[in-house]
Amino acid sequence: MATANDLNISTWTVQGSSPIRDGEFASGERTSFPPSYLPAATSRIMYVSDSGNDGTGAYTDLATVVTPFEPQAAVNEYATIEAALTQARDGQGDWVLLKRGDSWTITASLSGALLNGLSSTNTFLLGCYGSSGARPLVQIDDLPVVNFNGNNYNYWTCYGVEFYAYTRDPNNVSYDNGASGPDCLRLVGGGDYLTVDDCKIGFFSESINVDAFDIYNASNVTIKNNILHNSWQLYDGASYCSGVFCEGVVGLTVEDNVFYNNGWNADVPEVQAHRYTRNHNIYIQHTCDGTDLSVQRNISLDASSHGLYVRPGGQVIDNFVARCPVGIEIGYDGFPLASGVNALGEDNVVIEGVDMDLLDANPQTSGSIWGINIPIDAENNGGTVTLTTNVVANRIDSDVDRGINDPSDIATKTGNVVYEWWASQDQTDVSWPHPDSVITDYMTSIGATATYTYFVSELLTREVGEIKPLYQAPRINSYFRAGFNL
Repeated sequence: MATANDLNISTWTVQGSSPIRDGEFASGERTSFPPSYLPAATSRIMYVSDSGNDGTGAYTDLATVVTPFEPQAAVNEYATIEAALTQARDGQGDWVLLKRGDSWTITASLSGALLNGLSSTNTFLLGCYGSSGARPLVQIDDLPVVNFNGNNYNYWTCYGVEFYAYTRDPNNVSYDNGASGPDCLRLVGGGDYLTVDDCKIGFFSESINVDAFDIYNASNVTIKNNILHNSWQLYDGASYCSGVFCEGVVGLTVEDNVFYNNGWNADVPEVQAHRYTRNHNIYIQHTCDGTDLSVQRNISLDASSHGLYVRPGGQVIDNFVARCPVGIEIGYDGFPLASGVNALGEDNVVIEGVDMDLLDANPQTSGSIWGINIPIDAENNGGTVTLTTNVVANRIDSDVDRGINDPSDIATKTGNVVYEWWASQDQTDVSWPHPDSVITDYMTSIGATATYTYFVSELLTREVGEIKPLYQAPRINSYFRAGFNL
């Protein structure tokens, strides 16, 4: 069972269908969360502003600025990210901080960001500074922002920056439908203690790709508090695109993120950009270590196929998934969970399931509208699956409908609810207070504009460090679970 302490913020209060209104906080709730990072005393800190000057820019240190994210002394800012990165040293835990509210358009990947930090607590950090304003915006044309390129970098952090592939946004005047679709943070190679925190990433092929290569693999990877949206590419018969893709990772945390509309783009006219089965919001390959894997408190909406595809097992807890063809899948056909993996799906809410392709116009689609799926051989190698107090409810479309699809009946199941999804599993109880609730009903309950569009806009416009308590998975889930007396 998820608890308040799991959120890493103090005194979180879950109100369910309480009368708290949009923009209000319960007593004791935090309205923002400060970053927990700190440079070493010997680390250099470079500040970058679009009003800075590369000729006069200079690094400083912790003793001078006291609070790096809001410096307490005057700093000599650089104008360009590239110039600031030339002052960062490998293995020293140096920082490059971009001013909130400023923007840059870069024409090459940030090769200067390919650095090791000093330790797990003094990492290299590419981040933001300032007390207010939007995340610093870095725009790039059809290239990765950071590309490990098969190499190994330890103690590496990206915090509080927005990355935007502007030529791949169909609604941008610079849109180029020939753009090939790079990953944004292409951490392909390896490294220990890699973190992406509170960033916003849109319109790349994959927002974050953490993949083993050659002799390297990643460990202790944390992806948290991010907004990852609109990843897509034209299907070429072999490649795929997702919000997050991870392979070969040992020690993986994916928590408190928002995933929206990844793996496809309906505004692109070519059918190859539309929904198909290989693309997901979260895609974690079976080669990751399922004994040290946490996927918790994420919001996953409008995926091409899966909201959460967690092939190696792990702890899949308190996630909110809506308008995805497949809500959650734990396991992978043909690759049973590894011995010792005790996969847990608990307190998740999956609602408003949709069909991948109602017109069957794209042969790369499936008719599956599944809430939670467990492959038939998931437990064939000594691993186990437990599903506890999950809700699967109120499917929108109808095709090959399955609520909790466990054809071998191998998972241990306790207290789950399936409602208005699959006739052979649907449950009813006259004591349930509001089982038919959908997202617009939740919006009404909090006094907000009762549209799905407004719900999404609130999720996508959260500023760096900001907490919107009514738009986080625990609060949303508590409302829907209360509808079934859970």
